[in-house]
Amino acid sequence: MVDSLQWDDDSEFNWALEQFAKDFHEPFYKDYTQKPLEILLKEAGLTDVQADIGFLSKAVTGVIS
Repeated sequence: MVDSLQWDDDSEFNWALEQFAKDFHEPFYKDYTQKPLEILLKEAGLTDVQADIGFLSKAVTGVIS
């Protein structure tokens, strides 16, 4: 899965995550940035969950057990 960075994935961009929700009127974006995908995927039963950061994006992979 590839999507936006989340809070503190790269703290240099936290300001951009905060501003994005305001500038683009994304009412659910702030909640999304506060719930790490890695944790959600593990809670859903995936194993070997890994994340890679690329500028303002994050790729998260996992194995379905």
